[in-house]
Amino acid sequence: MENNIKFPSRSGVAIVMVLLLNIVLVVFASALIWNFESQKIRHVINYDRMRAVYAAKSAIQLAIYKIRVLPTEFYNIAHSKAAFGEPVSETFNETWLSDFDSENPSATCPANIAMTTFSNTDNATYSCGITSIKLVSKTERGYVQDYIRVSAWGKCGKAKENVEELIEIGIAK
Repeated sequence: MENNIKFPSRSGVAIVMVLLLNIVLVVFASALIWNFESQKIRHVINYDRMRAVYAAKSAIQLAIYKIRVLPTEFYNIAHSKAAFGEPVSETFNETWLSDFDSENPSATCPANIAMTTFSNTDNATYSCGITSIKLVSKTERGYVQDYIRVSAWGKCGKAKENVEELIEIGIAK
C-alpha cells in the first residue's frame, strides 16, 4: 500500500527562515562584539587612571616619610615660609619638593627611583610629584593639633590624576 498523502507546497519558506535567523544572529553577534570592544577601551583607560592615583599616593607616602624622618627641618621651613613668604617658598620648592618629582634628573631622587621601579615591573611609564605641602595648626586647650595637607599628582601613560591628603600629627605641650 502506498501512502498518497500530499503535503502542501512550501517551497522556499525554509530558505527564507534560515536567512532571517542568520541575519538576527549576525546583528546580535556584532552588537556583542561592539559592546566588548568599547568596554575594553574603557577598562584600559580606568586601569591607567587607577595606576596614576597609586603613583600620586606613592609621592604622598614619600613626603610623609621625609616629614617623619626630618620633622624639625620641615617645621623650620614651614614656619619661615609663613613668616617671610615667597622667597622661602621658592627655596622650599627647590629643597623639599624636588625629592618628590620623578621628572627630576637626579639619579638619587627617591620619586625617580620609585617610578623607575614601577615602570620596570609592568612596562608602563609612570611619573609623580608633589604640588604643595602645607602645615595647618589648630590650637586647643593644652595641646596643638597639626595637620599637613599634601597635594600630589601621578601619571601613568596618558592618564594624570591629582590626590590630596590631610595627615594628622599630634604634638603635646
